[in-house]
Formats: sequence, structure tokens, C-alpha cells
Amino acid sequence: MFGVAKSIRLARQYVGKPAATTYFKSKISGPNDIIPIDDCADILSQLRDLQDEGPFGNIISTNPQLTASLNVQLDKCKDLNVWAEILNEKWAESSPHFLYDFIPDRNSVPQSVTAKSILHSAAMGSISNVTGLNRDNLKEWLNNGIMRSNVLQANEPYSAIESINLLREGGQNYSQINGQPRIGVIDPATITAITLLIQAIIAATIATVTLVSDIRNRRNQLAQVPGLGTTDFEGTIDDWKDFNGDGIVDQTEQAAASILPIGLVALAALLLRKK
Repeated sequence: MFGVAKSIRLARQYVGKPAATTYFKSKISGPNDIIPIDDCADILSQLRDLQDEGPFGNIISTNPQLTASLNVQLDKCKDLNVWAEILNEKWAESSPHFLYDFIPDRNSVPQSVTAKSILHSAAMGSISNVTGLNRDNLKEWLNNGIMRSNVLQANEPYSAIESINLLREGGQNYSQINGQPRIGVIDPATITAITLLIQAIIAATIATVTLVSDIRNRRNQLAQVPGLGTTDFEGTIDDWKDFNGDGIVDQTEQAAASILPIGLVALAALLLRKK
């Protein structure tokens, strides 16, 4: 777990507008990028080293086979950089929409959390497949994006796991008085943190609509993950409701909680069986 001071320094790096588009850029990204831009210039330099002047003044390669291989690498590098820049436009703001990709054990959480976790992971996997960006790297960048998104809401730079724990704490301390919900048994600072996190999650849903549109505008192969870009997809304190505070969402509590539409639960179960 990050210390607060260290976390703030780290998360502050990510606040700002994305850098200008370029194919050739240092692997050490600018302070405004969450998803780094690779340095394609190394490949271009190798290609230039293989160039020579032909008998008619034309440019030829001294090693055509290596040149062909490097050209493939260069095209891939440029393609990944375009994707990185597209995602950087909305990645931080969208990241909390996929929060439950970080659920460590789907067997120990309420049904709604399990279902959403499957869908969040399916969406992340589809983004990786379409863009070619490494799935593990995407998850790391997702955590960074969640931290930045919290900071943008004037919250502490809570990580994904810390954010999930905030929702859990909010849900497990949710109570009803005369039919009116309220937060209880937790301190005001935590209530503020939960409120700001919820604001980040709401903003993330709006940003995800743009993110998905931008991805599909470049390559219309993103899977139709149920609920993606809607409020049904969001992580909420309702997912964790436990009115009596015993850590277990019983049938009465589950019935009172807002859970996923039954169709999305069924589709999530189908995705799980396919794994």
C-alpha cells in the first residue's frame, strides 16, 4: 500500500492534458501520460543504417530480410503509439469504470460484485485484444488511472484496491432509518472519501462512452460487453450493502440492494464459463 505522501507525488504526475501526437518519443513519457509512448526512433535508426545507394542512384537495403522485419516492427510500434495516445485522452477519467477488474477473489464477494468483476475484466481483455497493448500493462495503467481520477476529484490518490475497500466499507455501514438510507458508524473523513470516489465513478461512466467511441472509430472490433459505458456497469456501495454490519449480505439485504439487471448477471455467468 502506498504511503500517502508518496502516493500523492506519484498520482500528481498524471494530472494534466495528454502530450502532443508523435510517433517518435522517449520511452520515459511526459508527466501527462499514463500510457507510455514507445521510442520507434530506435527502429528507424536501424533501418537507415541498412540503406545504401543503388547503381542508379536509388536507395536499396544492404539486408532486405532484416529491413522487412524492421519495417514490420516499425509499423507495430507506430500503431501501438497511436492507440496509447487515443487511450491517454480518456484513460484516467475512464479508469474507475473498470474498478472491479481488481477483485482478488470472486467467490468471497456479493453476487453483484462477482458479475460486474467478470464484465470489467472482459472489457479490459477486449481493449487489450483490439489495441494490441499488453493486458498486464493495461491493468497497471488502470490502477494509475484510478489514482489520478481520485486526485482529480480532490480525493486522496487511492489505488484500485483501496477504492474497492472504500465502497465495501460504505456498503457494509449502509443503514436505513424510516426507509431513508444513510451512512453510519464510519468517520466523516471516510464518508467524504467515499462520496468523492462515487463522483469519480460517475464521471468515469461518461468518459468511457467517449473512450469506447474513439476505440471503435479506429478499429470497430471492440467486444459488445454488456452494460459497458452505463450506470449498470459501475461499482457502487449498493454492491456491498450489509445493513447489520456482520460482513455478510443476507437475502433481506441483497433484496434491498440495487444489483445488476438479471440479464447482465446471466451474461456475466456465461463469460465466466467460457474462461
